[in-house]
Amino acid sequence: MKELYTTAGIFVVLILLGVWMVQNNRNEQEKKLVQLRKKWGKKQEKRTAREKKEKLEACLRRKAGESFCVDAITWNDLDLDAVFDTVDHTVSVCGEEYLYTALRMPVTTTEIREERERLMKIFAENQKAREAVQKALLLMGKEKMNPPTEEIAVLMEAEPGEKGKYLLMAGIAVLGIGLLFVLPPLGVAVLFASMVGNGLMHGRESKKLESALKAFGCILRLQRTARELGKEKISGLERYQKRLEEQEKQLRPITRKCRTLVNTKESQGGAANMIFAYFHTFFLLDLIEYSSVVSGVKSYEKAILQMAEDLGLLDFALSAASYRESLSYYCRPEFLDEKKAGCRIDVEELYHPLLTHPVANSLYAEGGILLTGSNASGKSTFMKNMAVNAILAQALNTSLSKRYRGVVCRIMTSMALRDNLAQGESYFVVEVKSLKRILEASREKTPLLCVIDEVLRGTNTTERIAASESVLAALRRANVLCLAATHDTELTYLLEDLYTNYHFEEQITAQSIFFPYRLEQGPARGKNAIALLGNMGIDEKIVKQAERRAAEFETTGSWEKNKFLR
Repeated sequence: MKELYTTAGIFVVLILLGVWMVQNNRNEQEKKLVQLRKKWGKKQEKRTAREKKEKLEACLRRKAGESFCVDAITWNDLDLDAVFDTVDHTVSVCGEEYLYTALRMPVTTTEIREERERLMKIFAENQKAREAVQKALLLMGKEKMNPPTEEIAVLMEAEPGEKGKYLLMAGIAVLGIGLLFVLPPLGVAVLFASMVGNGLMHGRESKKLESALKAFGCILRLQRTARELGKEKISGLERYQKRLEEQEKQLRPITRKCRTLVNTKESQGGAANMIFAYFHTFFLLDLIEYSSVVSGVKSYEKAILQMAEDLGLLDFALSAASYRESLSYYCRPEFLDEKKAGCRIDVEELYHPLLTHPVANSLYAEGGILLTGSNASGKSTFMKNMAVNAILAQALNTSLSKRYRGVVCRIMTSMALRDNLAQGESYFVVEVKSLKRILEASREKTPLLCVIDEVLRGTNTTERIAASESVLAALRRANVLCLAATHDTELTYLLEDLYTNYHFEEQITAQSIFFPYRLEQGPARGKNAIALLGNMGIDEKIVKQAERRAAEFETTGSWEKNKFLR
C-alpha cells in the first residue's frame, strides 16, 4: 500500500508540474503579446545584426535568379540597411526574410501588390486577427534564428551519410549484448570493441549533423506555427490557413524523425539525459535517423519553402500595417502604365523615412532633373528620398507623401563611392564602373530611375564637364528618369534642352548659415561658397582675396596667375 501511495504521489506531482509548465508558457506568450500591442504603430529602434543581414542577402541571391533587384551599390548608397531596420516590425524570421526580399526585389505584378494591401487592411482594422497571427508567429522565433531559405538550402546540399554502415555497426553492438547471455567473454569483447568503434565513428560522423540540426529545428517551428495558426478562424485568411494545414499534415512523417534528432542533441545535463544521449551514441541511432531524414526531406522542399513563404507574407503584412501607423502621413501609390506614361514620378510633400524632422518637397519628374546648390543644402538627401520612396512604394505599397504617381521601375544609384584599396582601384575607376552599370541598364526596356551625385567628380574640371555632359545626355531616354546633382553650373546651360533644372540654396548672414532644404525651380545662381568661408571663421584676408579672384574670372573668363601668391 505504501508503494501505491508513493507512486500516486509521484504521478500527481508530475501532473501538477505539467500544468505549471503549460500555464507558464501561456503566461510568457501573453507577456509577449502585450509587448507587441505596445509596439504596434510605434517607431522601431532595434537594429538587426550585420551577420543576420548578410544571411538575408545570401537568401536573396538564391531567390533572385533572372529577376532584377536593388543591387549592393544602390543598397549602400541609400542606407537601406537603416531603412530596413525602421520598416521592420516583423515578429518572426520568416517575416524578416520576406520583408528584406520585398525591399530588394520590386513587385512587378498588380495581383501581388493588391494581395499584400488586402492583408495589411485586415491587420490594421482587426486587432483580434492580427494578435492571433502574431501569437502563432512568435513560435517561429526571430532573434538568433537563420532565415528559412538558408536552413533548407543546407539540407538540400547535405549528404545523407552511409546508412548501411551505421546499421551494421549498430547490429554488432546488439550482437554483443546477445553474446553476453551465451558467451560472456566474447560478448564483453564485442561490446568493448563496439563501444570504442561506434564512439569514434559517432564523433567523426556527427559533425555532419551540426549544420543540419538547426534546419530540422526550423522545420519543426514552421510546422508548429502553422498548427497554431489553424486553431482559430480568421476572416480573410482562410486560404492561407487551409494551405498551411495541408502542408503541416504533409510534413508530419518527416517531422517526427526531425523531432527525435533535435531532442537528442538538445539533451544536456542531468543523469537521465546523459544516459539517453550515450544510448544514441552507442547504437548510432541519431546517425541512422539523420540519414533517413536527409534522404526524405528533399522531397518536401517545395512544401517547406511554401510554408515559410506564406508565414512570411502574413508577418510582412503585419509589419507594413504597423509601420504605416508610425508615420506622420502616407499614401498608397498610384502606378501608371509604363507604355503610356514613360518613366516619370509625380510626388507631393514627400519626406525621408530616416529623418527626425524632415522637410517635405514636391516634384513632377520626367526625363531628367539636374540639381545644383552648395554642399549640405539638401541635394543628395532629396535624391535619396526619391529613390527610397520609389522602393517603399513598390515593396510596401506605401509612399511617405501625400501623393505618389509613377511607374514600376528599376532603381540604381551612383553616390557614396570611394576608392577600392583591396583591388587597387582609384576613386575615378570605381566611379566609372558604377556609371557603366547604369548606362548598360538604361539600354534595356525596363523603366529605370537612376540617381547620380556629383558626376565624375574624380577628375579635372575640363574633362569632368565634357564627360558628364556626354554621360547625362546618353541617359536621356524614354524609359529612364535620371536625377543628377552637380556643382558644375556649366552643365545647367549645356543640358538645359534635355534636363529640367532645380536647385537648393542656403541663407547666409554675418552670424550664421541656414538651410531651408526647399526645392526651387531653375539652376542655382547664388555664389555663397566664399561667404561661407568667412562665416565659418576663415581668415578675412583669405576670404577677400578669394572674392577678388572670383570677380576677376567672371570678368575676363580666364584665370591669371596671382602675383600676391607666394
